[in-house]
Amino acid sequence: MDLFTHIVTGGILGEMFFGEKIGKKAILVGSACSIIPDLDIIITPFLESSYAQLFHRSYSHSIAFFLILSPILGYFLSKYLRKTPYIAPGRWALFVFIISMIH
Repeated sequence: MDLFTHIVTGGILGEMFFGEKIGKKAILVGSACSIIPDLDIIITPFLESSYAQLFHRSYSHSIAFFLILSPILGYFLSKYLRKTPYIAPGRWALFVFIISMIH
């Protein structure tokens, strides 16, 4: 998938999960969460070319990374978006996990 497809998919899932509760912010949060695994491209220019491709598809695209990332982001999203209707950190964590896995 290309970056555009990741962003659109995350936005659609954000709208499906939390659209009626937080409105347009759901699209933005879903889109942002869907590109997090691809942020490892910041490191890859500093790696050897053959290892850079392997690195991109390894750690940041693993289930272990998603399991660690999801509760952390779920907690921060529940604190950051607390002015909107309350959504439990666990529900945010599940949301981040599902979007990451679909990524």
